[in-house]
Amino acid sequence: MKQTQALSKVFGIGHGKTGTYSLTVALQYLGYSAIHYPTNMRQIEAHDAATDAPVTIIFEKLDALYPGSRFIYTVRDLEEWLESCQRHYLKQQGVTNPFVGKVRKILLGAMGYDRELFIQAYERLDVRVRDYFSDRPDDLLVVDICGKPPAWEPICEFLGKPVPDVGFPWANRTSATEQFLVRLLDVFGDVQRTAQVTGIYPDYLESLSRGGGKRHRGADGQLDWDDGGYNDEIVDRVVSHFGTVEDAAAKLGMPAALLEESVARTAEDRNQRATADGSS
Repeated sequence: MKQTQALSKVFGIGHGKTGTYSLTVALQYLGYSAIHYPTNMRQIEAHDAATDAPVTIIFEKLDALYPGSRFIYTVRDLEEWLESCQRHYLKQQGVTNPFVGKVRKILLGAMGYDRELFIQAYERLDVRVRDYFSDRPDDLLVVDICGKPPAWEPICEFLGKPVPDVGFPWANRTSATEQFLVRLLDVFGDVQRTAQVTGIYPDYLESLSRGGGKRHRGADGQLDWDDGGYNDEIVDRVVSHFGTVEDAAAKLGMPAALLEESVARTAEDRNQRATADGSS
């Protein structure tokens, strides 16, 4: 039987906190089935684009598995990246997901924030990526979508896609989770009801409804506002409230694919934790 050649894909291979989630959403706008932070090869195989640390770790392997793929390397001013990482990591009370912890250890050299190790990791990846593609410049796009209002043009030109007639996603630098909660507030028209559905502090939602305010954790103490993408647990709660992904997408005016990915990741994370608990 003749073996079918794997189809080429698009891979985002920057560090976290370099706009990897914005890139994922942008690729979805361009028609790709894109996944942010895949947790296994099945998820990568099931999509035609994938981004963030789990992809970055194995980009050479993915290049061999999917010949002809395009690679988008998201970069950021080093000091800005370090400040963003510091805010993100120092507020966390340890890593609860074993997979995330393993990925951080491999790519960054530490489970939590360590300025010197992070600088080394950033510079190490930069050399690794540029050296690997040194004789194939047409297969790599190096782009900074954090340091200035991100533009569609370099990404669309690289992928041979027309420029969409919409602004680049999250160009206002507001987190995706905040955008999601603001949409919920508009739909429900009530802070208390939104708090009941999401489990988020009402005072935080009140500040969002006024257009500002400080980020807070959710009532369970585990919700993270700076992931760069939607908080999967919040999305899962909202989808459960509306009944189905399709109903939630229709109510919120959002692509169903974005919600489906969060629900799938939440289910997979629960299964992994249940398996770990059962084997302990």
